[in-house]
Amino acid sequence: MRIFSILFVLFLLPLAAFAQKGTDGWSAKAKSSTGTYTFKNGDVYTGEFRFGIPHGEGSFEYTDGSVFIGKVINGQPAGQGTRTFSNGDSYTGEWAKGRKHGTGVYTWENGAQYTGEYRADKMHGDGSIVYANGESYTGSWKADEASGSGVYAYTNGAKYNGTFKNGKKNGKGIITWRTGDNMIAKWSNGLASGNVAFIFENGSQLETTWENGVFSGQAEYTSTDGELITGDLLQIESMTQNKDIKEEMLPNVALVWYVSAIDLALAGRTYEAINSLEAAQQYVVASSDLNKLIVSKLEELQGKLNGVEAQ
Repeated sequence: MRIFSILFVLFLLPLAAFAQKGTDGWSAKAKSSTGTYTFKNGDVYTGEFRFGIPHGEGSFEYTDGSVFIGKVINGQPAGQGTRTFSNGDSYTGEWAKGRKHGTGVYTWENGAQYTGEYRADKMHGDGSIVYANGESYTGSWKADEASGSGVYAYTNGAKYNGTFKNGKKNGKGIITWRTGDNMIAKWSNGLASGNVAFIFENGSQLETTWENGVFSGQAEYTSTDGELITGDLLQIESMTQNKDIKEEMLPNVALVWYVSAIDLALAGRTYEAINSLEAAQQYVVASSDLNKLIVSKLEELQGKLNGVEAQ
């Protein structure tokens, strides 16, 4: 009997702690009640209690300015709920032990939004995100980063379908442009490396070797009529004297330069990206869609450089 009494007192100790700053409407002795409790750190809970512990439907007002409204189990957000953060971000979905866990939707203040699975407060599992700039990723996640198989859609209409690691293209994949052109390659840490094949919409093909996002000049080009041409892309004028084939090759080679520039820009190698874009411009008509993309990217990168130099 004495042992039972000691255990009963020990059970009530944490409940008594909750009763220190409670307001009218609830009691640690009641099986269920409602009211408000202010924690020692300044957080405030309002809602349902069970044996003096927040449990049921309720809300937390945290000292960092964020607010949670939803299901609470044993003093922590669990089940369905919404937390709005002081910076304007918000999360609505499943919780477990006070952390995002399960499926939910996280919306950033800048308009970006993730919809998918969480594990222990991190994006983990299957999910999709639409970034503020309009680009999107749908696929597998691990610890807040794209990892595994997925599809990344760019604002220029291109899509990468392949594998990711630590948020970057990593492994085999295919980039498809809205023109119908395709690039088949293997990426390492976001940059194409190894043998790369371009299959263009008109049926021609180009194969070359890349290393860390930059392609070797040596290439094999198969024209639409089946003619195989080998040579150095850096000296494209000398690869063939056939005017029709040369006109066919030029915009395709420009696309190769453009792709290199995009990966280099993502890797933070801005000057190299600009050089690739300027090389691409040599082979495109000013009124073409590709040239418009090249000019847009050049302006973006030049703006970044000017911003850095001004600091």
